[in-house]
Amino acid sequence: MILYRSSFSTKIGILYYLWVDSEEGQRIVSISTSLGSLKDYIKKISTSRKSLNKVPVNEKKLPILERKISGYVDGSLKNIGLEPIFLTGSEFEKKVWKTASKVPFGKTSSYREIAEHCGRPRAYRAIGNAMGKNPVLLLVPCHRIIKSDGSLGGFSAGLNLKKRLLNLEGVHLN
Repeated sequence: MILYRSSFSTKIGILYYLWVDSEEGQRIVSISTSLGSLKDYIKKISTSRKSLNKVPVNEKKLPILERKISGYVDGSLKNIGLEPIFLTGSEFEKKVWKTASKVPFGKTSSYREIAEHCGRPRAYRAIGNAMGKNPVLLLVPCHRIIKSDGSLGGFSAGLNLKKRLLNLEGVHLN
């Protein structure tokens, strides 16, 4: 497996991303607001694959991803419509990410509601932990997951960005 890495500038800041060419086509592995986080994720992939060698990473842009995310942050696109591939994460975390992916543009869901959809109604703290490990910012819209009382909860890219993304989608909280 060869990973491709790149970055680009958007209205919400620089985004760093990883992608692969797979049998299913080009798939997004990670999107982050931090180069350090992206490098840590590459190490995590190598470790999880129990590879004796590092996973090779080449610099290469994925123009369709950049166009779609730019359209989203510019407000002209409501659905990025690209499929991630999860190279890390437990089965539970992957289920949480897939469930959170179904929360539509302009809507929110609570950690508790996601827990219920995952068949673990009391696991809302575990849902928050899984959201904090979401490798594909924006494709898994973890910014749309909030506390049951309507407050923001956490966000790995920072609460200011979570507020900006929710405002961009027309969501106004307490």
